[in-house]
Amino acid sequence: MSYAYALLSTEEAKRALKQESATDPQIIQIAELLDIVSQELNDFFEREIIENAWTEYHQYDRAAPSTIRILHWPISTVTEIREDESRAYGTETDLTEGTDFVVNSSTGEITRISSGYPIPWLTGFETIRVKLTGGWALADVPPAVKGVCAEYLARHYHARMKQEYSFSTIDDARGTVTHFGPVMLTKPMMKRIYDYKDHGATTCVRYTTT
Repeated sequence: MSYAYALLSTEEAKRALKQESATDPQIIQIAELLDIVSQELNDFFEREIIENAWTEYHQYDRAAPSTIRILHWPISTVTEIREDESRAYGTETDLTEGTDFVVNSSTGEITRISSGYPIPWLTGFETIRVKLTGGWALADVPPAVKGVCAEYLARHYHARMKQEYSFSTIDDARGTVTHFGPVMLTKPMMKRIYDYKDHGATTCVRYTTT
């Protein structure tokens, strides 16, 4: 079963590897490597960035008591928010967008309001349940992310298919030493996609797919 949050389509992966005419056995290998690379990049982001329906559980942040930060931004739609100290999340705890909260879709921030002014969210563990659709559709994944994914996929492909492993060289008083090791994200790669990390900013305690 393929990874649900792959960051390139099969056709994009084939083009990245210059394997547009790849046959079925080779396509399977490419798909396996794409899954590996995509999972590692999502681990780097500290979240899945491909669009899906999510249920996230949040709690009050003392540093910004009126705001929660969704993990799976950008937000496409907010289906439901319920705020409940007992964590039963009954219909009577339902909040209304525009009246009880406002959404910043691009940053994933949701601000609790009353009469148009910010007010604190309820305190307590998992008092806020949010159902939403969030993340990028595959076609809309930022070019920087697709570019790094394609480059990283190519490194993995050459390591597996052509036995061209990564290495680093150190020169010191004792001479030159070359170390061979697994393919890894480089610092320039990480810098290009740094802005898409969560950076621990989310108030999400846990989440499930809806």
